[in-house]
Amino acid sequence: MSKIVHLYVESLASEGYGIAYLDGKVTFIPFTAPGDEVEAELIQIKRNYNYAQFLKIVKPSSIRIEPLCQHFGTCGGCKWQHLSYKTQLEWKQQFVVDAFERIAKIIPHETYPIVPSHQPFYYRNKMEFSFSPSDSCPEKPVLGFHLPGKFNRVFHVEKCFLQNDFHNVLRHHLYEIILSLNLSPYNRKTHEGFLRNLIIRKNSKDEWMIILVVTEDKKEIIHHIFEKIIPLFPQVISWNYVVNQKKNDSLHDLDPILFYGMPYLEETILQIQFKIRPLSFFQVNKNQAEKLYSKVVQWGAFKKEDVVYDLYTGTGTIALSISPFVKKVIGIDNSSQAIQDAQENARNNSVCNSVFVFSDVAKGFNDSLIEEHGRPNVVILDPPRSGVHPQVIKQLLKKRPERIIYVSCNPGTQARDISMLSELYELHKIQPFDMFPQTAHVENIALLILKNSSVSTPQ
Repeated sequence: MSKIVHLYVESLASEGYGIAYLDGKVTFIPFTAPGDEVEAELIQIKRNYNYAQFLKIVKPSSIRIEPLCQHFGTCGGCKWQHLSYKTQLEWKQQFVVDAFERIAKIIPHETYPIVPSHQPFYYRNKMEFSFSPSDSCPEKPVLGFHLPGKFNRVFHVEKCFLQNDFHNVLRHHLYEIILSLNLSPYNRKTHEGFLRNLIIRKNSKDEWMIILVVTEDKKEIIHHIFEKIIPLFPQVISWNYVVNQKKNDSLHDLDPILFYGMPYLEETILQIQFKIRPLSFFQVNKNQAEKLYSKVVQWGAFKKEDVVYDLYTGTGTIALSISPFVKKVIGIDNSSQAIQDAQENARNNSVCNSVFVFSDVAKGFNDSLIEEHGRPNVVILDPPRSGVHPQVIKQLLKKRPERIIYVSCNPGTQARDISMLSELYELHKIQPFDMFPQTAHVENIALLILKNSSVSTPQ
């Protein structure tokens, strides 16, 4: 039997949940703000914590604001719309500081204030929507986002504020065309149906790309869809589709099919031009990414004789951005497609001092690679949320680069890793970046300098 409780929200957790206490036990409640008095239903009761579902506000916090989006509370994306942007930034700054004080037990020499996003809304250059049967009418598709924790349930999105409003207009037109053709949505339980996903991308020049994901290569049907919509939206310069017959939605191992227009979009970061193909990885908040990469260049204090290793390089965006300032940059990543994209971007920009290696970073960053390309003066780390592999930490302590620049999307694992490096490295600076407004996610960049080295600290 569920239990309804009255709770006072005291603070926020780094995952974005409100924190209250019930009989001394931490209780996490989404969509709440510090200072809220709420009525909630206990959903999970664990030994050390509870998880509750927010029901209603008894007394609102003074810092609570009215969410902009009608889907707030249903959608799992923008869980912080009820907090002002100033409040969001303050909490993200605190999350980073707390991670280093509590996990690493290290206080940096300098902690810089968080860099806010250029826009708190409309900042994404890529959005992905899913088709699914409607709850009320299984034959009729809905087009939107998955309900939190529900792999097979999607709610229909009327308007999303994360990407330029053009995408809402485009998406609704496409949806109406699909309704008129009586096409079946993909059912993630039975694995039946035709329509799976819709991906919408854009660049800074306001050029757009569409990727429709379907289960069969029914060219006549796809032609019907595209021929109705292409004339309406000349801003879309690339129309593509992908046939996905797998039981999961991952697309990295599939080949997109160009239906009409250009096979890629172009984007520029720090004078480096990137080709963004339908399935390419690219930072979704381009303006913030450019600010972050500029900080990497500044803090790297690179010299023309430097050999730099960019570990977890992805498509090489950081590596190529620093290439004009160094002797050589070696990027390593375990995604073959990302490495191919990085190599192509290097060729397209006539970057001759970069090498991109397809390998698991823990195995690839080894003595033989370093013997081939030279001892690192600087190492850049930009790992996934799980952090840096212990073998990489061991190799860094062995090779002792003068500087390490650690970019992280998870300050907790970043603090843990830096703690393991602290026997040889001093943490000189940290600076958070807000890449994802309206969420609890925060990026952080840290500069580590080898102890007792003669390296001057960059400003």
